[in-house]
Amino acid sequence: QATVTFNNEPYGIPMSLVSNVFYYNTDIVPDAPLTTDELLVEGSPPFVLSRSADDMLWTLTAYNGITVNNDVIVPDMEALTSWLKWLTFADNAEHIDIISNNFLRQNRFIDGESVYYIDSNLDLSELSNAMGDSLSVALFPTGTSQFASPLVTSNTLFINRNSENADTSIQLINILTAVDEQETMVETLRWIPANITANEILSNDPLLKTIAGIMQNGIVINNNPDDFLATVSQTIDSVFR
Repeated sequence: QATVTFNNEPYGIPMSLVSNVFYYNTDIVPDAPLTTDELLVEGSPPFVLSRSADDMLWTLTAYNGITVNNDVIVPDMEALTSWLKWLTFADNAEHIDIISNNFLRQNRFIDGESVYYIDSNLDLSELSNAMGDSLSVALFPTGTSQFASPLVTSNTLFINRNSENADTSIQLINILTAVDEQETMVETLRWIPANITANEILSNDPLLKTIAGIMQNGIVINNNPDDFLATVSQTIDSVFR
């Protein structure tokens, strides 16, 4: 519910949870890296990074660069220095390409030209169909922090309370968020259900179970984080020339 709250007031009903995921190709590496330093090792398999703030927020949290206090994002200036140093090393690493175009990044991953791929959990079904058992997911590599955390949001159903059909809409939402419907969503779309009572079905899908674990350590900001993400984006742009 926190993903659909603004100024302590709910504005919708979450259907499924959304966050970035660390995908990797097991045909190239059997195990995912545990630390951000491992990503920088010379001679490592090539991979692509995005320069968008949403996609790179996990690298900031990997260095304890921010905390969230009462829905306010608080930066840690000392930790930001370590983060910027890592970004600079990544920018100079020969095996790392910085590509903004998500379509190109995804294709390079599917074609085996990038060992890692960071993007939405909503891509899981498409990637699995394309890569089969070669696809796996892992916790984000950490820097100086215990966890590297992505931003967690949700696919949300909105209701216009002024509509003549508001009551009917609420009935529909109650159906769609019921356990049976949420479990069907998991089985067909491989999305993470917002209804936690449907989470037991995730144990049948190891990749979804890992993604749900990633989200447990994710950053949820009730109020709009766009201003902060814009600042992060400007910082990344200044490094990734």
